[in-house]
Amino acid sequence: MSRPRLWPAALVLLIGALAIARIWLVADSIRQWQMVQTIVTSIVVVILLIAWLAFASRLPRRTRLVGVALALGALALVPAVFRIRGVTGDLRPIVEPRFGRSAALPEPAPPTPAAESPPAPVAAAARSGPGASLAPAFPATPCRPMSASR
Repeated sequence: MSRPRLWPAALVLLIGALAIARIWLVADSIRQWQMVQTIVTSIVVVILLIAWLAFASRLPRRTRLVGVALALGALALVPAVFRIRGVTGDLRPIVEPRFGRSAALPEPAPPTPAAESPPAPVAAAARSGPGASLAPAFPATPCRPMSASR
């Protein structure tokens, strides 16, 4: 039995690490593009490592098949166990367990006393003498912010 060939896996990991370092340290890009490039680089590294395990590792056939099956099974379990709730402003995925309780969205801040007064055009229309009136469809009270619980 020949020894496993580890240098291709080490080379893939080194090139992946250098690519991610270049994305974050050298590239002059916005953070959203850096996040996208990091995710794509990580996916390519994982695919190349599975390909190395299957075709270039020199491990016994049974070990290679079991390793590839375990890697693909683990990759298939990730979306079954976790879900992407959304993304941040930097396009970083917000990952949470699929079967746990969802984190509640933050409650909106209570209105400040200044926000309860009518907007300036409404107040000006109410102060401006005879003949000035609001349209009948316009509410007399200011609008309330919508709840984010939908």
